[in-house]
Amino acid sequence: RLAPGLREQKEQRRADAESRKAIAKIKREKDKHVGELEMQIASLEGRQKELTVALEEPTAYESGGNAVALNRELSAVSKDLERLTAAWEKATAEAALI
Repeated sequence: RLAPGLREQKEQRRADAESRKAIAKIKREKDKHVGELEMQIASLEGRQKELTVALEEPTAYESGGNAVALNRELSAVSKDLERLTAAWEKATAEAALI
């Protein structure tokens, strides 16, 4: 049998370990979320570059060209990038607090 003081110390160490474990889990989840956002942002940045290159082609503006559709998609991609970048900034700030 453990002395009363030792039992309390053991329980405190166990509680501390569980607390550290819970914090580490939250940190991993936040880091995973940040990574997912970074992948989505990278994908959208790639698409943004593709659309910009397509819009630089003279054929996009010829009769029957798809400049209007390309511009619409570019606008949507830009809005998504703004939204995801803001979410990424918030998520990285939250992850840094842990």
